[in-house]
Amino acid sequence: MAEKQNNDPIQGNVSKQGDLKQLVSGRSLMTKLCIILVVISCIVYTNTLYNGYVLDDSMMIGENTFVVKGMKGISQLLTTPHLEGYTHTQKDTYRPLSLVMFAIEYQFFGPNTVTGHLFNVVVFAACVLMLFLFLNNLFDGERMALTFIAALLFAVHPIHTEVVANIKSRDELLCFFFSFLSLNIFINYAREGKLAQLISGALCLFLSVLSKETSVTFIVIIPLIFFFYRNENRKRSVIITLSTVVTLALFVIIRTIIINKYRSGEDPALTILDNFLIGAPSTASYIATAMLILGNYLKLLFIPYPLISDHSYNSVPYAELGNVWVLASVISYLSLAGIGIYRLFKNKKDPWALGILFFLATILLFCNVPYGPFLTIGTEAERWTFFASAGICLLIALAFEQWIFRSSELNVLKSGKAMILFTLCLVYSAVAISRNTDWKDDHTLYKADVERSPNNTRLNAFLGAELLKKYEDEPDAEKKVQINYDCIKYLKKALAIYPDNASAHADLGSAFLISKDLDSSILHFESALRIDPKNITAITNLGTLYSLTEQYAASVPYYRKTLSMEPGDTVTWFNLAISYLHIEQYDSAISAFKRTILLNPGYNRYAAYPNIAAVYYKIGNMDSAQKYEAVTRQYYPTFSLEASRLK
Repeated sequence: MAEKQNNDPIQGNVSKQGDLKQLVSGRSLMTKLCIILVVISCIVYTNTLYNGYVLDDSMMIGENTFVVKGMKGISQLLTTPHLEGYTHTQKDTYRPLSLVMFAIEYQFFGPNTVTGHLFNVVVFAACVLMLFLFLNNLFDGERMALTFIAALLFAVHPIHTEVVANIKSRDELLCFFFSFLSLNIFINYAREGKLAQLISGALCLFLSVLSKETSVTFIVIIPLIFFFYRNENRKRSVIITLSTVVTLALFVIIRTIIINKYRSGEDPALTILDNFLIGAPSTASYIATAMLILGNYLKLLFIPYPLISDHSYNSVPYAELGNVWVLASVISYLSLAGIGIYRLFKNKKDPWALGILFFLATILLFCNVPYGPFLTIGTEAERWTFFASAGICLLIALAFEQWIFRSSELNVLKSGKAMILFTLCLVYSAVAISRNTDWKDDHTLYKADVERSPNNTRLNAFLGAELLKKYEDEPDAEKKVQINYDCIKYLKKALAIYPDNASAHADLGSAFLISKDLDSSILHFESALRIDPKNITAITNLGTLYSLTEQYAASVPYYRKTLSMEPGDTVTWFNLAISYLHIEQYDSAISAFKRTILLNPGYNRYAAYPNIAAVYYKIGNMDSAQKYEAVTRQYYPTFSLEASRLK
């Protein structure tokens, strides 16, 4: 019997060789699983490459004065609020990292939508990979089926379509990628204790919050992980937690300094259009509706339909505390919190508790608590579930492991029971791929979402505004009539839902101006200015309307107000010059025509030149008249001062 003991040096060598083969085989398997996840992630979102800019994409890229400078604009992006390169009004966020990435892309590719979408897909695939590696690290590679299923569900979940298909949401993708990269590095530090790992983990977490503030929730998540799940070395757990606190505190300090530097006076008051909970009839209704929205997040994470790009007023009617869905939401969240905490203290390494508490910690950042320090304008958004969905995907994977497969071995994915999982993934993938096509452009997105949420004032208004643009580009006269008819229909619906929508009034005024219903046009332009005295669409178009009705004196104040807000508007300078000409304020007309030439000499087929020549001729300044006559003949060879007439 002693001969069979494993003391023989040759037998021992065989054992070591077997361990080596197992190690190599394990690494090879991990590589294959990583490749599968990356390929699936890319397949689900490949059709986004055919999409253009949608929603806020243009303000982040093509219309952002810092981004279009390319790499030269990076210093400004790092030292200014998030939207300083686009607007001087909103200064409540600091998220430079995605904008820096956009600037680098712009430097090499210009305003290329294919490139923008491609990078989103690549970063998303990297997020899926980081989640898989983190979970595998967390469980020491012992539950590979569980971690693969969780990452697979995350890769195909349709609720992520907004984040991936909307280039602007690169901030959310980068935030997730760097935060989970930091978790992976911190786990390695917890094992090995190398200072470089600690510094690298803190740096990645800092890059995460520079992308978006969502990862401030890691001030809860990191202690949860390293004092419960990875607490082999308490000292290192304390150091990881302290480095997290210092990193996030540093970000808050930098963010506060930059925002306060550029914030002047009081911030503009929020309206119902910014966050419809502001208009809740009572505190109880506010709380009930906020809970209803949290319940909707939970529902969408399991049944991702309908997916909608905008959830503003009145997509979710105000609720009361007795509402059955509100009660269901309250019970669900209290139950999750109770179960999560109970299981955590019963078993510090319980993955069910991790999934539940990770979900709660990340989703409650968007629970609409008034004056939350990091919340942006908005009431509900699918992109806000991006982090929280990782917790739900882990819970679904645990359900498969415990109740369907009843095993943590990877070979369960080859069993007949795996068809349940693969069917779910196919359904999720089909919904995601189909939803990606809605994000083709603004018109396609708003048209699809209005059908899903017909009582949303902003969606109706946005679709009306897009139809106005479509009207301008449509060459067919009959189609133009139908487009304008539809435009008026949607804008009227927007105002029926919420009458104080200034932008909808202004756009409806423009639509009525097109159809030559001037009384209605004036009514809606004036309504827009009553609500928002700085609505530039209403101001400019009132000037145009008065010009068309030959009330030139009345048009001048509106044109001048437009130019006080947009001094580089060539069209308005030219129109102002024409109005001055008709009311015989010739010096002012000459000045406005000269400004037109300075901004765009070729505007309206070089029309400023013959007009300024005629004005000089009218007032008897022959030297200047002949000078501009000579220039005009370069474009209009038959032009002559004698033939020109001013009315």
